[in-house]
Amino acid sequence: NHNSVLGIREYALDKGAKFKCIDMKELDDVFNNEQQQLQRDEQIYKKEQNSQVNYQETQSIQNDIQVEDQKEERITYNLFAYPAECNYSGKKYPLDLINKIHTAFVPTARLDLSKYPADFVCISFYKMFGFPSGIGALIVSTEAAKLLRKTFFGGGTVSLSVADDNFFQWMPELCARFEDGTLAFLNIAGLRHGFDALEKVGGMDQITKHTFSLEDYLWSEMKDAKHDNGKPLFEFYGDHATRDKSKQGPIINFNVLDKEGSYFGYIDISIFAAQKNIHLRTGCACNPGACYDFLHVPKDLIKGTVAHIQKNACGEKLDIVHGRPIGSIRVSFGYVSNFEDAETIYNFFTQNFRNKTAQQFEDEMQLIEIQNKNEEQKKQYQQRIA
Repeated sequence: NHNSVLGIREYALDKGAKFKCIDMKELDDVFNNEQQQLQRDEQIYKKEQNSQVNYQETQSIQNDIQVEDQKEERITYNLFAYPAECNYSGKKYPLDLINKIHTAFVPTARLDLSKYPADFVCISFYKMFGFPSGIGALIVSTEAAKLLRKTFFGGGTVSLSVADDNFFQWMPELCARFEDGTLAFLNIAGLRHGFDALEKVGGMDQITKHTFSLEDYLWSEMKDAKHDNGKPLFEFYGDHATRDKSKQGPIINFNVLDKEGSYFGYIDISIFAAQKNIHLRTGCACNPGACYDFLHVPKDLIKGTVAHIQKNACGEKLDIVHGRPIGSIRVSFGYVSNFEDAETIYNFFTQNFRNKTAQQFEDEMQLIEIQNKNEEQKKQYQQRIA
């Protein structure tokens, strides 16, 4: 999963809890086991209601019920976190998981909490509007709010506190307890304009249709792109082939293959694209769970080979390890994107990478770097003698 979710486990581990990342197959197994348990409970109930039950059966039922009552007394709360839409691949996960168990989805799709009453929902307004940055919301259900135990406080979150004694009183409103310090009220005031902008383009349903049509169009073009020898130009990660907006969001994640079947380095591709005024997100998009799963990268490889490398935020300085990529390229569409953008991206890759080897491209990038360095040195020399 995303680093923002993985980071939560540090709080859990600090309190002695355990964590586990699971895939959909494991989750289906959990639901199947739960269904079998419910069927067993129903059989016990029917036995109890049957007037023909003999003493031994009755005693057995009472023992079963007693065990169940004891289980109820030992309630253990668990936090299950999953994205409505994967920010790495754009893959959408069933929202009815919320109902069975008891969020990059909302930027381009509607989320109905009356239908899917999640305990906690995180929303990034920056991802929805593009501006202002740093503003989001956490929607908390009334029942889940009772379980929250905050351990620190800042300005505005307590109604009373004493400096020379360990005494304080939380603010009565739940939201006030968790809004430490002065809120970014000027940015918050700008949110109404963001919502107005979304409505002017037709609302979230129209945005979903528009952005998915761009994704589907570009993917349908890219999937058929090949080198002259017939080998594919792209390798994709996601559920693009379903061509279903309920299963795939407006994201295309991929790597570029050379004419020999080897991978082009995605870091050099992003640098080259920037020179052409194209912005690509490369790496793992801060989502190691989905990234390494799609790329079949073992965790031992990451810990042993990459962990020692200096990194700057999410921008990896190493992209190919033992011939395999440890990240990829992500193209995302928003409500202001259009088909010209999709065409530009397609032409960029087909015109610059078809019928090339990864080594040829690497040599070209090194030559550009040398030329840029020489140009910079020339400018510095001219400034010194001026």
